[in-house]
Amino acid sequence: MPEAHSPHDDEIDLFALFESLWAAKWLIGWFCLVSVLIGGVVVVLTPSRFEAYIRLAEDTVPPFYAAGKATSDFEKQFFTSRSFVAWERSLASADLTFDDLNRIFIKHGVRLSKGENEQLAMLQSDKKEGTTLLIRTGKLTILRDIFEYAEFINQQLKATYLRRARDEAVIIESRRHALNISNDLIFDQLLAIDRFENALENGADVLIIRHPTAPAQKAPKTGLILSLSLVLGGMMGVVFVMIRNAIYARQKGAPALS
Repeated sequence: MPEAHSPHDDEIDLFALFESLWAAKWLIGWFCLVSVLIGGVVVVLTPSRFEAYIRLAEDTVPPFYAAGKATSDFEKQFFTSRSFVAWERSLASADLTFDDLNRIFIKHGVRLSKGENEQLAMLQSDKKEGTTLLIRTGKLTILRDIFEYAEFINQQLKATYLRRARDEAVIIESRRHALNISNDLIFDQLLAIDRFENALENGADVLIIRHPTAPAQKAPKTGLILSLSLVLGGMMGVVFVMIRNAIYARQKGAPALS
């Protein structure tokens, strides 16, 4: 007759397995230690990457411009060498260089575009967060320089928009009869331009630029790497002990604990 299978056999085997693992706890601990040490080496060798943000919002824009125009103009000027040189000349010294901001680099005489992760700063838009200037650095001096450079561009836009508003008012006045436009419409356009000019002359800015956030470390994720290393080391230790016990059991002719 076949041997009856006791319902407690599985429990006995499970307890025996736990006892064998507990007996090999120091060996499993060594696996964990070695794995954590390897994780520590990975953390040390991984380049640190920090991110900070400068938030921007359109404040006072010419009435003849659509929404988003000021932000677009800001981005164009921010990443041009002419604007950067003009800002650099107004300072005694700066840690920021245009090569840091430039989205183009030259390799073997060929102009290439930097990837997103290679750019020090980039403008991005989000429905929830709005427009932000993402800055990949942990150096506070670089953050300071980028903020001051952004403020410089903002003042440049302010001067440019004032000139364009005045030119627009002159054009409307000079062509009001030729274009056969109603006086009410012309009055509304001139009034909107006049209000825009008065707002800028009284201290308003084209963009509201917030101070940068504190740099947050994005890589390496030390806690996550070390935690996963510890778990992986423990799993490897347990598997090693189970395989070793199975080999010993087979050599003795006894059933393996698994």
